[in-house]
Amino acid sequence: MNQTNEETKDRLSLWTRFVALKQAEKDEDALAFRKANIPLPAWGAKVMKKFLGTDYIRTSGYDLSEVEEKLGKDWLDSQSLV
Repeated sequence: MNQTNEETKDRLSLWTRFVALKQAEKDEDALAFRKANIPLPAWGAKVMKKFLGTDYIRTSGYDLSEVEEKLGKDWLDSQSLV
């Protein structure tokens, strides 16, 4: 996924806010912020699917827009982990 400079800055800002919450030991807030604002990358979704299963992903609350963009909308029901 190629990003513009502005998109890169926006994403870095989101990650900075996430890290600040983690450093403040607000782990639940940090996770909620991440799920709501930072799309899960395809590689992360593949790992979750393999080790945690499809039900976990369906109910986890993660933003799966990047995964679906890269792997397709039916990736979760596919038998392939790759």
